[in-house]
Amino acid sequence: RYPVKHRGRIFVLADRKLRFSKSLVEISTSSGFELGGRFEEAWPPDYEMDVSAVAQDPVGLMSDGVFLYILAKTGIYRLTGDGPLTFRPPELLFRFAGVATQDAVDIVYRRGAPVGAVWVTVDRQIIFTDFNTYDNLTWQVKDEMDAIPVANLANIRVKYGFYEGH
Repeated sequence: RYPVKHRGRIFVLADRKLRFSKSLVEISTSSGFELGGRFEEAWPPDYEMDVSAVAQDPVGLMSDGVFLYILAKTGIYRLTGDGPLTFRPPELLFRFAGVATQDAVDIVYRRGAPVGAVWVTVDRQIIFTDFNTYDNLTWQVKDEMDAIPVANLANIRVKYGFYEGH
């Protein structure tokens, strides 16, 4: 579920496992020509890792080009590294500020460059982060957010667009 391209690989979630493909470098010759092969060879069985023993139902993946973020209902995890030899176990970045659904998160841009992300939590909070800290933006639309039935959270789509912070 939730395929995303990140640093030359494709990542997907399979329950609480993060699976990833071989990179283009791993399936190319030194002259740059791609090697032929079967589809299964691009997804070796050992190219997977546990997201976390405590992550409750991962709901999506997001890449900012440097880090891969694993979105869960209980928090956000960050994967560092660019391959099986350099990947570190996903670290918990934010606890108790999880994401309601894959569609409830969006990258925020300022003057065309990514500066963070915004998402809706399972308890109807709107969170903005620069991936170092986060702010709760819900106070601006708290009444509207409280009026959304929990069953409709799966239908929320976040589009923030730009941020002109202080």
